[in-house]
Amino acid sequence: MQAIISKLKSAKTIDEFNQVFAELRHANRLVHLGTVAENSLIFTSAKKGNDYTLGLIKVKINPISEADALYIDNNGIIHIDEVKNTANALRDKLLKTPEQLERMKDWRNLDSAHREIGVVIETENAWTNLFSACPGETAALRTLIDEQVPLTIAPYNLSVFQMEQLWNAVARKSREIKRQGEWSNWNDFYSQMPTILDAEFFLLNRIEPALDRDSLQWLLSEKFTRRGQCFKKVVVVRNSTNTCTPTN
Repeated sequence: MQAIISKLKSAKTIDEFNQVFAELRHANRLVHLGTVAENSLIFTSAKKGNDYTLGLIKVKINPISEADALYIDNNGIIHIDEVKNTANALRDKLLKTPEQLERMKDWRNLDSAHREIGVVIETENAWTNLFSACPGETAALRTLIDEQVPLTIAPYNLSVFQMEQLWNAVARKSREIKRQGEWSNWNDFYSQMPTILDAEFFLLNRIEPALDRDSLQWLLSEKFTRRGQCFKKVVVVRNSTNTCTPTN
């Protein structure tokens, strides 16, 4: 809690305040959902070099400099989560400090049987910016897929396999629309799916017969692993735009 208070004191913009609150709410959700082992704490803003006691286990986060959330789950798996309030915040993080993801992978690989890492985005607001990349960049979603890092967006937990299928479904849908002569631009394309529920219907609708519909059935809401049915959905801005061209 002291780390959170310190971050709040140093926050100077609304985005910085929102980021701190996203980290705090993530920890609260983990407790509320019973994800964390009964005898374990959740450490926010864990620092490199320190020993942290998780139940009967002591662990360091080295070589990671700082971890937004460190905890052990009910199956005895130690987790480090990178938490961001929006997709744009994650995209900026990956561009400015790509070494964070590499260090998280290195930490996981020290004991891959008992450690897991993940990225958490608190809201669906402009979530399709995960597909965007300026020239010379790699889209954030593609980076997470390539690095085998699972992603949570609001109440949805996506495995790497599901993330790959989502990437492919978007690529197939865009090709289909272009072939039908209905293509306008990427912003119009992504405006059709401001939320993941909207994406389910948009990507499954008017799919060409040659495509395997079963490969997209994971998009149906009942197929998702939801983090918390009891939490209210975040209001999504439907006219958000992507600033760069998606790479798929």
